Amino acid sequence: MAKAASIPGTNADLTMLLLARWASLSCRVGQSSETSALIQRAHALLSDRTPPEITAEVRFAEAQSAASRGNREEETGLYRQSVALLSAQAPRFKYAAWELAMCLARQGLAGEIETLLTPLESSASDDFPLARALAPRFLAALETGQADFAAQCLARIPEPRALFRQLGVPFETTAPFLLAMMQTSTTVTPVADPAQEPVAIRITRHLLNHQSTAALELARITANRHGGEVTGTGFQSFSLIRAELAERHADAARRLIALRQSTGNRHYLDDFFLARVERLAGDAPEASHRFALAMQHIDTHNAHRRLDFELALAGELNHADVLQMSHPTPPSRPPPSRSSTAEPIAPLTDDRLIGNSAEIRSIRDMIHRFADLDAPVLITGETGTGKELVARALHDSSRRSSQPFVAVNCGSIAESLLESELFGHERGAFTGADRANVGLFMEAGEGTIFLDEMGEILPRVQRALLRVLETGEIRAVGSPRSKQIRCRILAATNADLNRLSNDSGFRKDLLFRLQRLGIYIPALRERRDDILPLARHFLDLGRRSGVHATMSGDLAQTINAYDWPGNVRELRNVIERMRLLHSDKLDYTLADLDLKFHMVGAPPPPPPATPRPASSQPDDLTPHRIRLPGEEVLFHEGRSRIRRLDRIHELFKRHRKLTRSELAETLDISPNTATKDLQTLVKLGAIRRIEPSGSSRSVYFIINE
Repeated sequence: MAKAASIPGTNADLTMLLLARWASLSCRVGQSSETSALIQRAHALLSDRTPPEITAEVRFAEAQSAASRGNREEETGLYRQSVALLSAQAPRFKYAAWELAMCLARQGLAGEIETLLTPLESSASDDFPLARALAPRFLAALETGQADFAAQCLARIPEPRALFRQLGVPFETTAPFLLAMMQTSTTVTPVADPAQEPVAIRITRHLLNHQSTAALELARITANRHGGEVTGTGFQSFSLIRAELAERHADAARRLIALRQSTGNRHYLDDFFLARVERLAGDAPEASHRFALAMQHIDTHNAHRRLDFELALAGELNHADVLQMSHPTPPSRPPPSRSSTAEPIAPLTDDRLIGNSAEIRSIRDMIHRFADLDAPVLITGETGTGKELVARALHDSSRRSSQPFVAVNCGSIAESLLESELFGHERGAFTGADRANVGLFMEAGEGTIFLDEMGEILPRVQRALLRVLETGEIRAVGSPRSKQIRCRILAATNADLNRLSNDSGFRKDLLFRLQRLGIYIPALRERRDDILPLARHFLDLGRRSGVHATMSGDLAQTINAYDWPGNVRELRNVIERMRLLHSDKLDYTLADLDLKFHMVGAPPPPPPATPRPASSQPDDLTPHRIRLPGEEVLFHEGRSRIRRLDRIHELFKRHRKLTRSELAETLDISPNTATKDLQTLVKLGAIRRIEPSGSSRSVYFIINE
């Protein structure tokens, strides 16, 4: 497909169509960087002469990309643009309108889907059956609590489970249970076989039965295993927030809502949940204000039955509480501003270099010494050590800090795209290129370009990068002239470039150019003095100012003794998981630590080695060998598929049962790669696939013993 983008004889419209469809496929298999690059290339071809149908395809691909990131606001806006560009007679109109309707339905925006669905239902055909057109109507009714209407829609859909499974909608197993609960909104008797009941329904049943402790325990376990509490949408995605509020954990619920909204995942019921947060925090005026905001949207989308159901699940509220929020007593004096009654919440992310070890102090010193130099810097270290963090620190500490910082993951973009993305292309450089693209080097201006995953770059782009380092010039694809660049180049890799160069996988002359200045980031096991400061930092991240969590002595000792093969990224994931499972705590003990992957039977780490110190003079540009992983690391952390399959098999031996998402997170691989590896191990008979219900979210794998 990459070559097809520039086949002679194709025009710009066909090229954009190909790029948009290619981006959609890349998005579906989890290739986010390639998706972005394809969309950017399609954007470069858009012009005033582009037919609206082609522009709609590009917007459609952009909407899918936004959905994969959990940005519901951007997803909805882009689907709206896609539909607006198409006439009702356009062949793709019904599909674009259906996607927009599904997007709105999942968010409970029932008041906005009628104009979309009526023409779809009236023009149902074999290629677009009525059952498919009814799916958004059913979901919207379910999300707004209109259980009777949802049941009517469901009755009109033949084989609904098969349809929803085909459409990738996870309601095929939960819908019957959820409909029954919404129609009663009272205590619910457990089913005879709990294994047949979806987890989200069990959580809901616990809340209806005022068993909030059991609901929270199950919601935490589910969020830990499957996620979705931040980027998910629909009724199930609020399970953890509901359970935290029912247990009166206001700060935990506030943090979850803030995390959702920070990704663009906003819902009109956020105000209802925030009203409960503010009531627990003692801010009655703000609680009433939030409740009033929620009611405006509930009226718009006829979601009053959904509100009734949510109130039945709200174990911390009684009738008087609801009356107070909905009919507040007028205050005797104007309520103070929000800023004066609530403590500020600390940022949810923080880019500081945390640690007190000699190694991290040395890195800070090198950042200070290298910051204002124009020479390239090669940043090396294992996966998860924070190479981009160091690159950003170099940029932010330099005189270029007010200029752009452009980060490129070179390993995730196809070679045919990478050259044009980096260096740009001229108008007419290939068929369909009717507009020039300046490229990322020029886009960086006088700032910094950060080339991550340098070890993944193929020879053709290596040659072009060598020319950039030698001459300070780039040549856009299709251009006879070179252009001088003004940006600084930073590069990073977790690969052994010396070994690759010896094996002819990486140009030695390019390596020599990159190695003039180097920063090696030791693995976390090689700088143990940083482990506890990092753990404490992650424990406090996002809390209110002045609120600090504590760790017991045995917990701190255990965390400090572990070797953290996934480095800082793994440590952060473990701490965040611990917070997720014990959000009501400020004092953590060893019993709170999830030992499933981290501590039990972990393979011994490779022996630490001391990195070669950097030159004491920053202007000494004599090439020197940068310390990179040796043989032990190669086999323990090797990037080859055979080494990865070995590690996956070892994980199954230790834990017996794993999910795809657990493997992807533990090994820092994409979900698509994890799927392929699991399929390989199934074919080899090493593991088998277990599917407890019809939902793909319930699938896990177990070792064959």
